[in-house]
Amino acid sequence: MERRKSIDLLKHGFILAVVLVISWGIVLRLFGLGDDSLWLDESISAVATRQISEHGVPVFESGAVYSRSFLFHYMMAGSFLFGIDDFHARLISVIFGVLTCVLAYFIGKEYNKETALISLAFCSFLEIFIVYSRQARMYQMEMFFFFLALYLLYKAFKDIRMLKYSAISAIVAYDTHPIALLLLPFFAYYFIKRNPGRWAWISLIAICSYVAWASFSLLDEFSYERMDAYIGFLKMYAPFLLVALVGLFVSAKRRLTWLLAFSFVFIVGSASFGKIFAFRYVYLGFLPLVILAAHAISNVKWNLAVAAVYIVWVSNIFYPLGNITMLLPTSQISHYDFTAPTADFKGIYSGMNASNLITSIPSEAAWYYKNPDYWIYISYTGEVLPLNESWSILDGKDIYTGADVVASYEEFLNVSDGSTVVIDDWSATRMDEGIYAYIISNCTVLKEAEGIRSYGC
Repeated sequence: MERRKSIDLLKHGFILAVVLVISWGIVLRLFGLGDDSLWLDESISAVATRQISEHGVPVFESGAVYSRSFLFHYMMAGSFLFGIDDFHARLISVIFGVLTCVLAYFIGKEYNKETALISLAFCSFLEIFIVYSRQARMYQMEMFFFFLALYLLYKAFKDIRMLKYSAISAIVAYDTHPIALLLLPFFAYYFIKRNPGRWAWISLIAICSYVAWASFSLLDEFSYERMDAYIGFLKMYAPFLLVALVGLFVSAKRRLTWLLAFSFVFIVGSASFGKIFAFRYVYLGFLPLVILAAHAISNVKWNLAVAAVYIVWVSNIFYPLGNITMLLPTSQISHYDFTAPTADFKGIYSGMNASNLITSIPSEAAWYYKNPDYWIYISYTGEVLPLNESWSILDGKDIYTGADVVASYEEFLNVSDGSTVVIDDWSATRMDEGIYAYIISNCTVLKEAEGIRSYGC
């Protein structure tokens, strides 16, 4: 009888710990969610979603349809029913951030309950997971459906009924972001091991052929520089990399371990073939990293205490995990990632009254104020292309707002008289040098906020 009570007490204590971890993870994601300005890509998603709310389709003022992540943006439009603002723009990512924590729990539970709880804690409290759970972009939703598909595929080895749910999750993941193509080798592996039938093989080959053909243009030549930069980024998470390696060796005989390990390798490796460099492209790889690290810790004595100390220790020593605010509520939505440029766009456009607006990032102006009249052309990706080949220009206008494009010093002089010009620091390094030199020499600073200024010309 006493033993039964002891077991029940432990069970209830474990459930309470899970509830508390999830609850505090939700608090960390919701606190001050609408305080910081949307960064560049967030504003693009926000403007596209507002068009869905107003017109039913994500069509910009230029007439261009925003075809990326349809399901994500329509779900985001659902949150706009409660308010069209920064908070509700980011709310859908918070939901998927919490769901990812729960998913990590169930993946970890395939090893043992300690791994489950530690995985849940890592995903709930580590800064990088909080950051991407607080952004109005599709990366958190992509992480959830990518690894949901992988987890269900693993379950399908024992229960073939899980295969269809895995396939549905993979399709949603692909709609969210093309990196879900990396799931195809895992499905091929499953088919080889299980041989589910001729029609399944035909379907797989047809889907793989089409998707590979349709997505070939997304790839570039392998870049050692990009790979080196990504590895440098991952080195900042060395405590998890090293302990994850231990987890890999501890459970090397398990199929799930290798599914997680190869997904990490594929994600980091594929990012080095991408046309655009950004740290968010390797963010997916952090889920298998922390699950394997959690499993390694679960094998030591006093594992839960070690995990708690590990979280606090890492949060205070290692950058970008180098702030205690990952355990305390904060309005921060970025870990100062230069590939995700930020500025106080909300502050600069607050109270503005401009009859003729020229800006360096039109989508921010459209979200916080109005569609600008002119856009000072910059290359968002850093690629140097002729204007007629730039994906951000449609029929001579900004693709997101329909603003007229100003690309040269002479064009700027023709339209700048009597205008309000808004320039952020990131864009200043990418625009025509003559335009920027003229602005700072001949225009008056009207207002200044973090990383951005407005000028009267």
